Amino acid sequence: MIRAPSKPGRPVAICYRGIYVIVKWTEPEDDGGAEVTGYIIKYLGGMHSSVQLSLTGSDSDSDTDSDTDDDEYRKLSVVGNTTNFHFTDQLRESTPYQFAVAAVNTDGRGEFSEFTDYVNTMAGKHCCQSHVKCCELM
Repeated sequence: MIRAPSKPGRPVAICYRGIYVIVKWTEPEDDGGAEVTGYIIKYLGGMHSSVQLSLTGSDSDSDTDSDTDDDEYRKLSVVGNTTNFHFTDQLRESTPYQFAVAAVNTDGRGEFSEFTDYVNTMAGKHCCQSHVKCCELM
């Protein structure tokens, strides 16, 4: 019997220049009996805002997050099973963020991981070539 995957390992957020943040995580220990087709990243910015991105290989709405009261979600579809995501223009400058990840398979979304530690973005846009670390972990 196929079931939703278990939660991935706690992600790590690495912030580079400005608003450029990379979130990395480990695959769930149990894929639920079906290949993981993508992930959903939920991130909290500042004190009250919550946004969710969908990293899945399908266009279905089965990955909506019923664990939160916030109705303002954005989704981004990515084909394949990846264990990292590069935030390049989704984040605001000078804002603390936390990230959590959930795996998705044909049965649906699994449980979210624990949130990362807060990471602060800095003023100024990112510069992908330099990868100069200038964000602060809280």
